[in-house]
Amino acid sequence: MARVSRRSVSEGYVRVWKLMHADAWEKLQSQPVHIGYDLENLVGTIYGAIYGFLIRQVSIRAGGDGKHIPWSYDLGKPDMREMRSHYGYGPMVRLELFVPVEQVMLHLHFPWYDVMHSYHRSILPETEKNEPALQAWQNELVANGIEPIPSTFGYPFPEPFQSRLEAGWERIFDIDLATTDPREISVSFERLDLGNVVSVQEFAGIGTRMKN
Repeated sequence: MARVSRRSVSEGYVRVWKLMHADAWEKLQSQPVHIGYDLENLVGTIYGAIYGFLIRQVSIRAGGDGKHIPWSYDLGKPDMREMRSHYGYGPMVRLELFVPVEQVMLHLHFPWYDVMHSYHRSILPETEKNEPALQAWQNELVANGIEPIPSTFGYPFPEPFQSRLEAGWERIFDIDLATTDPREISVSFERLDLGNVVSVQEFAGIGTRMKN
């Protein structure tokens, strides 16, 4: 696990935050402990490969059981004045909780979303802003009979291509806490214990109402 700054740690716990709709918080209170979602329904899909990678990393770095999609919370305290206008509509809450440090895995927030939304592009770092290198990677896939831009099903890529792809994904763990804004860091963990929640602050989201 990456080194955690003192400002976020208190007696072996990491202080994390989460914004959510008030009704989601109400549902969470139906039981004291929640384990992440089961991966089974995503097996054989793009997201099965992506979350499978995250699950394995939590197992290695934070003692997960290797079966459940972890929760992802924020290391940096969300500013409700900034978030209330675009995060959601209606009653919202901001949770503050302390998770045991041995149960958490830190990773960069935005590169993780690069993995989530650009599966085929999130490869070795030299291809991120290097179109010739990216094209060479895609040409190599095509030469081996592999569709370079994945559809919903039929992935992960066959080996050795999937391992090469995931080697690039590990850049999400390249964190320098001395220089990285905590708001750019996510905290993933498998076990959500509501006994670790220390504050719940209500606020009103004024973003666009979602239509059914």
